[in-house]
Amino acid sequence: MSLWVDHFGIALHSLDAGEEFFSRYLPLEPIGGATPGGSGETRSRFYRLGHVRIALFESARTGSFLENFLSKRGEGLHHLAMRCTDLDALESSLRSHELHPAEGPYVGDLERTLVLSPRDFFGMFFLLAETSEAPPPVVEARDRIVELPGGGAMLFDHMAAAVTDLDAAKRLLADNFPVTGDGGRHRGYAGDFDLSQFELAGFRFELIADASGSSFVKTFLKKRGPGFHHLSIDVEDLDPILEKMRSDGLRIVDEADLGNGYKTAFISPRSAHGVLVQFWQVPELAGEALVIR
Repeated sequence: MSLWVDHFGIALHSLDAGEEFFSRYLPLEPIGGATPGGSGETRSRFYRLGHVRIALFESARTGSFLENFLSKRGEGLHHLAMRCTDLDALESSLRSHELHPAEGPYVGDLERTLVLSPRDFFGMFFLLAETSEAPPPVVEARDRIVELPGGGAMLFDHMAAAVTDLDAAKRLLADNFPVTGDGGRHRGYAGDFDLSQFELAGFRFELIADASGSSFVKTFLKKRGPGFHHLSIDVEDLDPILEKMRSDGLRIVDEADLGNGYKTAFISPRSAHGVLVQFWQVPELAGEALVIR
């Protein structure tokens, strides 16, 4: 059985507004046009961002599951979708680990789907789709670098989820999906939270948990509960990106210079359709700029 991450989804009030915003700051490459999804309950568009795929989607009718999600949680990261060549075998495995997958909706060009409820999966919503396709080829690190709008190199690094119990969440993922390249658990840059990064079915993923009782993770969990937290993007030069965003009126938070050429900053979810986006200035990326794709 082959299993790999297909895309992550961002829930929006307006598909057009979301596309206009994210395309202004990130090199989104459209894949086809608008497609029906969620058994007719949503409209979505798919894009490539370097080597990963994103789905932006909006509600297509009153009372849809997405409209309910937006009314409760607002815009933001919604799901992680995987493709699987043997969904029956995967479903059986999930149930053997006392999970409760349910029949899922029609989504874009995906075939039969299952969903894992956030109640079962540390606040994360997973969409699992059956496919007869072969897994996509592995993209080498140098070939994952793309050019930002306005110039400069960027690399999509990972998606992160905030959880109450990091070790238990990672164990749940590893018991049910391919987890490789585990970097172990260590303290985050701010010194008050722990993180663990790994490849989840070929997709770079991160779990974060509070380590001090007063970290931003603790605040997030108290306000929203466990679940998807942020996207992390490496860039060649952070300062001009922040200057452009500030000139557009975006709110930048948690900006830090960590020394040796490393810097980080976040776009507030209030400025980015509910999505917390972290930018990292990574000195090594500058040396790869000549191979931008």
